[in-house]
Amino acid sequence: MQHSFLRTIETGDTETTLTIIYEHTPPSRGQTGPHGEPLEPDAESEIEILSVTDEGGNDYQPWLEGVSFHSLCWDHLAKTFEQ
Repeated sequence: MQHSFLRTIETGDTETTLTIIYEHTPPSRGQTGPHGEPLEPDAESEIEILSVTDEGGNDYQPWLEGVSFHSLCWDHLAKTFEQ
């Protein structure tokens, strides 16, 4: 499922608002055989960042600022499920 949120970060002396779009894949159980034996491993929950853009719609280079966007996405997802 795709999610998006805004995040304001400091870049030098200014603030930049970023739009972060990510996709969350929930965990799933692997397939089991007729006697309950695992045929496939369980899949863990995953987040894939699809885009990070600034106010002008330009791609943002997150590694330049040292911001952990995966952590921000996990935090956003947790808040989404709290509501």
